[in-house]
Amino acid sequence: MTGSMTWFTFRLSAVSYCRKRLYSRSNHESRGYEDLMSGLNDSELAELRKTFDACDLNGDGFINPEEFHALLIKLDGDVSREECMLDFDIADTEGDGYIGFKEFIVWWTN
Repeated sequence: MTGSMTWFTFRLSAVSYCRKRLYSRSNHESRGYEDLMSGLNDSELAELRKTFDACDLNGDGFINPEEFHALLIKLDGDVSREECMLDFDIADTEGDGYIGFKEFIVWWTN
């Protein structure tokens, strides 16, 4: 797990995560899963799966709010629970309280 967390931390540090994504979603037209999948090659999809799996701390195949908050803290360092839940609600398009891999792809790439 330590090796994967080191890779994960390094990978996430390269991502420019800004709080503006919390506030600019209403002005940003998101692309759907099918549109995104058609533009991803196997290598990109494998990288997304690796990132998703690193976020899924309990290995149940979904990202719950606590795991999502840990992800946002790694990306931004200073994310309140309220800010996290705003972004979580955007990412959880199925409204079931969890983020599945398809939802993650749409959220991560938009």
